[in-house]
Amino acid sequence: MLLPESIYKHDNDLKRIQASYLSSVRSISLILNIILFLAICIFILCLLRVIMYEEAISKTPTSTLPIPHQSKQHKTIPRKEYYYDYEPYLKNVTLTPKNKTRRFFYVDLGCFDGRDIDYFLHFHSAAIARLGTLHIIAFEPDPINFSSCKLTQQRYRPIQGTVYDVAIWTENGQVRYASEKGQKSKIDSNSALYVRSVDFSIWMTENFRKKWFLMKA
Repeated sequence: MLLPESIYKHDNDLKRIQASYLSSVRSISLILNIILFLAICIFILCLLRVIMYEEAISKTPTSTLPIPHQSKQHKTIPRKEYYYDYEPYLKNVTLTPKNKTRRFFYVDLGCFDGRDIDYFLHFHSAAIARLGTLHIIAFEPDPINFSSCKLTQQRYRPIQGTVYDVAIWTENGQVRYASEKGQKSKIDSNSALYVRSVDFSIWMTENFRKKWFLMKA
């Protein structure tokens, strides 16, 4: 017995709907698999980046830095004897036989890529020559920026300078530190990375003398 033509059309419509549904399901499944694959790749890249950064910190040669003892008490440091705003100081200081043997220090507590030191030495070269002996001390825990600071130091070999790969903090030991390839490095309590830290107030009392002058910190 022959089926009516309408039944044939109905069956064909059902087959077309089923085929379209299966095609849509396959397309959605493929898109989801691609998204999952990309997410896994991004996660692996981030993990490798963290591992490589930790290895870079561990392999970076550490500088010889006199670390103060935690057990020693803080001494009272009169601000007027150690701290100066270096701009007016460089303009007004006079070089006399009395202060020729004094030591002058430019200290940068986060030298980034060394540009501040570069600017200071470039624009105040004449004043620096009048001061006598200038020492530059810089602190930069980020491995990339630490290398840049070292290059700045090498450009001014006649001036005594030292760059330490440690972070200035309120205590000695280690501190959590975040870095984005030398751009936005900072102390971050949520970071999984650690760098060496130094209590600057204790370091000052143990490494500076009363007649030395600190022009920037």
